[in-house]
Amino acid sequence: MGILYKEIVRHRRISFAKGLLVLFLLALITSTLANSSDFSRRYDIEIGFILVADALVAVYTLRLVYHMFYLSRVCFSYKLIDKELIFEKMVGGSRKAILSFDAKYIEQFAPAGESKNIKNIDRTYKFLCRHSKNKVYCCIVNCKGRKIKYYFQPSEELIRKLKTVIG
Repeated sequence: MGILYKEIVRHRRISFAKGLLVLFLLALITSTLANSSDFSRRYDIEIGFILVADALVAVYTLRLVYHMFYLSRVCFSYKLIDKELIFEKMVGGSRKAILSFDAKYIEQFAPAGESKNIKNIDRTYKFLCRHSKNKVYCCIVNCKGRKIKYYFQPSEELIRKLKTVIG
């Protein structure tokens, strides 16, 4: 029997402090929108400036809300079964296989900073969750005449197993 290995990488959960920050920013946005004309008259500030500042706070708040409700639920699964490498995206309870190929088609496997720049890449995938840039690996696969480049964050054990499979 061959190699069986599975690992899951996840986004970090949002902290309680960031949740409170989102609530505070939402209250600030609604307060300034509701009182923008009054602020404009009282402090002799152009209403456009108030609306632009409010829009910037709203965009930052939406980014935090997106992270809280969507990105924190996304995780990726890396599976190595015999010589087949499978990448799955999991959102909540649903799973979807994104990429699957035989490891013998791997042309290049190196840390992202050390990888060679290869042209004619047909498709690029990113299976990244963590913000750490030092553990990101780049892999280029030539499968069925198509060159696929993908980035992922394997553990040391998966790196060791992939190197034995690649040869």
